[in-house]
Amino acid sequence: MSRILIDLNDAELRVARDEQEITRSPGYATLVQHTVVVGEQGFAHAWLHPRHTHSHYWETLNTAPITQLGKRIRHAGDLAFLHLEYLREQAGRPDRITLIVPGRYTRTQLSLLLGIAEAAGLTVEGLVDSAVAVGATLPPGHYRHVEALLHHTVISHLEVNPTAAQRTDTEIIPGTGIADFETRILDCIVAGFLRDCRFDARHDALTEQALHTQLAGWLVSLADNPEIVLALNSAGIRHETRLSRDMVLAAIAPLTQRLVDCADIESPLLDYRLGRLPGIDAAWPGAIRLPASAALTGVTHSPDFAYPSTGGMTLRTTLAPASRGLCQELNAPAMPGRGATHLLVGDIAHPLSRRPLYLTAEGVQRLTAEKTLGAVVRDAAGCRVDPVPGTGLHLNGTPLAHQMALQPGDRLSFAGAKASLVIITVAPADAL
Repeated sequence: MSRILIDLNDAELRVARDEQEITRSPGYATLVQHTVVVGEQGFAHAWLHPRHTHSHYWETLNTAPITQLGKRIRHAGDLAFLHLEYLREQAGRPDRITLIVPGRYTRTQLSLLLGIAEAAGLTVEGLVDSAVAVGATLPPGHYRHVEALLHHTVISHLEVNPTAAQRTDTEIIPGTGIADFETRILDCIVAGFLRDCRFDARHDALTEQALHTQLAGWLVSLADNPEIVLALNSAGIRHETRLSRDMVLAAIAPLTQRLVDCADIESPLLDYRLGRLPGIDAAWPGAIRLPASAALTGVTHSPDFAYPSTGGMTLRTTLAPASRGLCQELNAPAMPGRGATHLLVGDIAHPLSRRPLYLTAEGVQRLTAEKTLGAVVRDAAGCRVDPVPGTGLHLNGTPLAHQMALQPGDRLSFAGAKASLVIITVAPADAL
C-alpha cells in the first residue's frame, strides 16, 4: 500500500507518494491583494511585498500573535495550516499522511503540528525524525547528519547498528540556513552588478524579486561551469555581470566553516538541499552528499512503517533498517557532463532547475496548477520527470507510472499537447 509522505523542511517542503515526489514548496507566505498565498506563490511575491511576507512560521510553529498578514492570520500556526492544506491539495486530498520532521521541534510544537494536521482533514499515521529516516538506509556506524532548513541548520548524531538507527543528540546552528547561504551569494551578485555596470539590483522591487527567482537556475549552471554570465533587465536595459564558483565559495565560506566546526567529523552526511550548493565538495572535503530520496527511502522501506500506526502518535527517533540502502548512491557525481539543461516546448527553451517546471494541458509554468500532469526538475541528482499518476504523461512514447531520469533528446508527450516537449542541452553562452 502506498503512503503519502510530507517532509517538513521549510527550505523546501516536499510531498511524495512513497519515494516518488509529487511537489516541492518553500516555506513562504505573502499577503497579495488581500489573500495569503503560500509556497512557490508566496516566494514569487516575497520581495515585492516584504512587509507582508512571513518565512519563519514553520520554524517558530507557535500561537504568538503576528499582524502583517491581515486579520484572518493570527499566528504561525494559521500559516502552517494554510500550507499543509495546500500540500494536501497537491497530493490529491489524501486522508492519511506520514510526517518527516527535522530534529528541532519541541513536544509542544509537535502537539500543535498534529492538531493542525487534524484541522486540515489529515490523519497522521507516522511521525519520524528526518535524520533517523536517513539513518535507516545506512550501514552500521556513527554519523553526523547535517540538514539545512530555511533559517538554521540541524546537526544530528546518529548511531546505526544492524537492528536500528537511532538519533542520540541534535544541535541547532542559527543563521546557517539555506536563506542565509543564498543571501551571501546574492550579496556577491549585487556587488558584481554595481562593479560592472553601476546597477543596484536591490534598488527596485521587481529586480530584487528577479534576483531571488533566478538564483536557483544560476546555481545549477554554476555547478557545471566555473564561471557564468548573469543578466537582469530593468527599464528596458540589460545589465550583465559574471559570477564564478570561486566567488560563491568565498561568499559562503564563513557559514560553511561554522558548520564544519560544529559537525566535528571528517565525513558528515549533507542533506541534498545543502549538498547541491555549487562547489560544496571543495568547501567541505570529505562530506557525503545525500540523494534527495534518502529520507523518503528510509520511511518507505523500513519495516516499522509496514502498517499504519494504531496507537498514540509519538516522534520516532529510532527506526529499524530499511530493506533498501543508499550505499551505491552516496557521493555520486553531482551532474555527469552537462546533461539536460532545458525543456524545449515548441520553439521556446525553458531552463531547468531545482524549482519544478510544471506540465499542464496549457503549457508549462513555475507555479502549480490544479491539473498538473507532472513536473521536470534538475538538481544535484540530475534531471528527472515526476509524473502525476493517471494523467497520461508519456516518456519517449511509453506511459509514465513513476519518477524517471531524463537525458538530452528525451521526449515528453500527452494527449492534447499543443507543442512538442524535448529535453535538450544548451551551451553555457546561450543558456543565460
